[in-house]
Amino acid sequence: MPNSPLAASSVTVYTAITGGKDAPRDDGVLCFSDYSRFVDPRLNAKIYKALPHQFVVGDVSIWVDGRIKLLVSPEKLASLMTGDVCVFRHWKRNCIYDEAQVCIRRRLDNAKTIQRQMSRYKAMGYPKGEGLAACGVVMRRNTPQVNAMNERWWSEICTYSTRDQLSFPFCFRDHIQWLDGDPRGVYFTMEPHARPDQREIHFDKYQRKGAYHWDEYERRTKYGLHADFVAAWIKERPVLDVGAGDGLICSLIDGIGLDNNEYAIQLAKERGVFVQQGSAYKLPFADSSFLAVYMGDIIEHLQDPQLALREVRRVLVPNGTLYVATPPRKGPLRPYHCKEYAPDELTEEATSVGFHLCDQIVIKFGRMYGRFQKGN
Repeated sequence: MPNSPLAASSVTVYTAITGGKDAPRDDGVLCFSDYSRFVDPRLNAKIYKALPHQFVVGDVSIWVDGRIKLLVSPEKLASLMTGDVCVFRHWKRNCIYDEAQVCIRRRLDNAKTIQRQMSRYKAMGYPKGEGLAACGVVMRRNTPQVNAMNERWWSEICTYSTRDQLSFPFCFRDHIQWLDGDPRGVYFTMEPHARPDQREIHFDKYQRKGAYHWDEYERRTKYGLHADFVAAWIKERPVLDVGAGDGLICSLIDGIGLDNNEYAIQLAKERGVFVQQGSAYKLPFADSSFLAVYMGDIIEHLQDPQLALREVRRVLVPNGTLYVATPPRKGPLRPYHCKEYAPDELTEEATSVGFHLCDQIVIKFGRMYGRFQKGN
């Protein structure tokens, strides 16, 4: 039996912000930001969202995404609850299978992972058109039954797609109180995410492994072969190396290095390579500054690759050349990566912002190499 509307129950509104995606909260919402167990920063936030019973004290928890600002009091929002789990219906779609196709089309997560997840749900008899939650706001009572469903949701998020709206209706089925109508402008607003140039790239390999690219080059590993290939591949000068890291390839191509990792910059300096600190989303150079730009093992780490590519296009001279090296997509998303590409997907990413593919994309040394020319 559903519970009656809230009277004197304690209500906690909470969120989690990791990876610099949203601005810190100053509106009294309980904000978690210190979980760093997972390499994927999305999971460092999702664990709070999925498991409030492990982090939040109170009878009722209200999760709000980092970009959501409430227009009503927590008590007003919680008064909508007549069940133990309460969400607003998605205002555009009503089916997790339709949502899965949107996520794949927009490349919001690994396509094969999403397809495996949806195939599993179909095999278990989960029907189409069963409802889709707008999971930016999730209201739950702190009960053993709800907490067990929370744990199941977390397991699905870790095993399959981090797009949690795909698994929410499956995990909480038959226990969801659906709220109809578009809540935006009535109960909350959705603020824009922090500017991508303010977002951090989560990458701690230099802190853990030191100047490992130099070590691999000296040992003639596959990375060493890759580095020599890049050195022979790029002929133009001056060339900007975006994501120069510890400076190994930057030194081989006589490049001007840029990276946002202070530790890597210091490692490069110790080897006589100057790498300037800066963001791929806001390059600290004037328009038409370079004949070529090299993006090696960096595009897969970017939350907004198109913004970075537009910045690269800006600093290239007319008909300038962009060189991209990135691990090809295969299987589940690798640790540290936000996005991975097949050859046609990399081409589409670059051409969508005004580049033209010069040569057929080559795959070797565990990487995919693409050369693009800046269009008019």
